[in-house]
Amino acid sequence: MGYREKIKMKNSILILVEKIKDELMSELMDNVKDLIESKVRIRKQFYSLKEVSYLTGLTINAIKGRYRRGTLKVVYEGTTPLIPTPEVERLIKKLKLQN
Repeated sequence: MGYREKIKMKNSILILVEKIKDELMSELMDNVKDLIESKVRIRKQFYSLKEVSYLTGLTINAIKGRYRRGTLKVVYEGTTPLIPTPEVERLIKKLKLQN
């Protein structure tokens, strides 16, 4: 095999490697895009007290008072209280009606 054939073969291999790399990157980006879109479609199931406070404008103590009185459902992850999404939506709707 002569010098020119070796150069042509090397160039062909480099072109093939570049095509494979481009194809893999394209497939990877499609997978990442699908993953991101699926994460966006997943609805949050629980909110922390700080998040509920931000969304409703109530203080954390006011939120605690509501679930202690039984007017707001709460679940616990260990010792951390979390408010289920339907409860947060119901609370926001109730607060809007009061205004």
